[in-house]
Amino acid sequence: MKEILILGTGKMAHNIGLFFLRNDCKVCWVSRDTERAESFASKIKKNVRRLSLVLDKSENSFNIYVCDIIKIPRNKYDLILESVNEDLDQKKEIIRQIDYLLEPTTILASNSSSFLP
Repeated sequence: MKEILILGTGKMAHNIGLFFLRNDCKVCWVSRDTERAESFASKIKKNVRRLSLVLDKSENSFNIYVCDIIKIPRNKYDLILESVNEDLDQKKEIIRQIDYLLEPTTILASNSSSFLP
């Protein structure tokens, strides 16, 4: 997996994205709100600075992008991970909005931090 799209900018989305960055993936985080996307981009850049020191890599070697829902790059994603609030209607709506990005080989996954198995 190399091209990852994460729908959400909360703590889980943040940490999952950093995991993929550690493994040389391109990661794009998506927010439904432009201001939140900008705030998240600042936060993630600080984390990438720290990660670059830990992994002894250049900050510029990490391929990250943060945007709002209307500016998603039209790439071929290997994985699209939904990581929004635990609200089924919100989850359905955001998946509907990115439906055009789904390829036959794209893995679409949903993340939950509070639903019990």
